[in-house]
Amino acid sequence: MVKVWYRLKEKAATHSLQIGLISTSLGVVLIVVSFFLLTTTRKSEINPEELLDDSTEEYLLDPTAIEEGAETENTEESASPTEEVYVDVKGAVKKPGVYAVSSDMRMMDVIEMAGGFLVSADQSQINLALKLVDQMVVYVPQIGEEPPTSTEESLSSLNPESEEKESQININTADAQQLQELNGIGEKKAEKIIQYREESGSFQTIEDLKNVSGIGDKTFESLKDLITVGAE
Repeated sequence: MVKVWYRLKEKAATHSLQIGLISTSLGVVLIVVSFFLLTTTRKSEINPEELLDDSTEEYLLDPTAIEEGAETENTEESASPTEEVYVDVKGAVKKPGVYAVSSDMRMMDVIEMAGGFLVSADQSQINLALKLVDQMVVYVPQIGEEPPTSTEESLSSLNPESEEKESQININTADAQQLQELNGIGEKKAEKIIQYREESGSFQTIEDLKNVSGIGDKTFESLKDLITVGAE
């Protein structure tokens, strides 16, 4: 009888242990399922705006930021692109030669590329701020040397106003032969112009030429753009 009781007790204990294990397993499963459900629910409740980064939110809150960005892009696109041009550097520089430069560079840049001036260079005849153009010839003269005529002509072509002044005849210094190159001025009128200068002094303005006998308004109008009185 006692043995039977012990056996029943052992069976009951084993049964209780099995029930405990099953209950524990079910509890773990319930915890895992609950955690999964909570996580899924949390993700579905996240506001899409929270996913935006700071920079995107800044653009949404400040419309002017978009406009400023567009203006920057337009400014960069509208900037005129530079071109590659070639300049021939000659004379009193350390490394004469042809140099490829950009169209926004200045004389001082290409002189530096050519190694700089020699000690004997006459820097006073060089405009270091002059903008470079394609096929330009830069001649750096020695001290006391006059630039070649071809170089002077090429440089004057870059300054139409200077070229126009050089092509005009100075009626205060021109001789009879030079004066006769003017339209409407013959030998006699040229002599009268020189005589006027000798008797009355230098012309103060080009209009004073009309004071010379034989030169009226019609003649003056035909040559006023061709004459000068020098520095005014």
